[in-house]
Amino acid sequence: MNKLILLASAGVFSMAVAASGQVTKSATTSVNIESGGPGSTQDYYGSGADDGFEEYGIATFTTFTAADFGGSLTDITSVTYDLTVNDRGFSDGSDFRLVLSTDQFGGDYSALSFNAAVDDANGLDPSQYTNAVHDLGTYDIPGTVDMTSDGGVVISYSLNLTPAAETDLISAINAGNEFSLSIHATNVDDDITFSGVGNSFDPGDPELTIVPEPSTYAAVLGLLGLAIVALRRRRR
Repeated sequence: MNKLILLASAGVFSMAVAASGQVTKSATTSVNIESGGPGSTQDYYGSGADDGFEEYGIATFTTFTAADFGGSLTDITSVTYDLTVNDRGFSDGSDFRLVLSTDQFGGDYSALSFNAAVDDANGLDPSQYTNAVHDLGTYDIPGTVDMTSDGGVVISYSLNLTPAAETDLISAINAGNEFSLSIHATNVDDDITFSGVGNSFDPGDPELTIVPEPSTYAAVLGLLGLAIVALRRRRR
């Protein structure tokens, strides 16, 4: 009887921990979207259309699942995005934008192209996407980082998820579907350069850390576990 109580208690605590622990994973694939369609697959760039190098980068994540979060992700406390500086002599700009997409590309980005007619800075054309895209706002490059010389430096960004973006991200993860984060220039003459998946010049795949908010169910189970342990001690 006592052994059963202890085992049940241990199971309760393991479920609570699983439901509240953070999960970190690297992007599965990356590709830069240029005016002629998909281009480089190892860079993660956001460049405006002022110099013929217009492009935006997409990093796709396919390995986040509900099982990573104890069986179901219900709410998100925070999301951190780690990007590695890919130093280039033409790098310039002090900030960039990030956009979340839950489209299922399956590795085929041929329907996408940089559309300067829609926006000559970021080039994203929402009509090329099946699902609604979510603008996650602007993110600064720290003044201590020189994008032309600090190759390999990792910068961590805390993402600003809108309620709609969080809802779609949670749904994608619980369904085991892919989702993507694209990077865009904010000014037409900016060239933001980070490393994509498998970059050999400044290695460092885009990496995402998701911290879930413990579900009410997990919290109740945790309290129940504490009560069982307390009862067990009182009976000794």
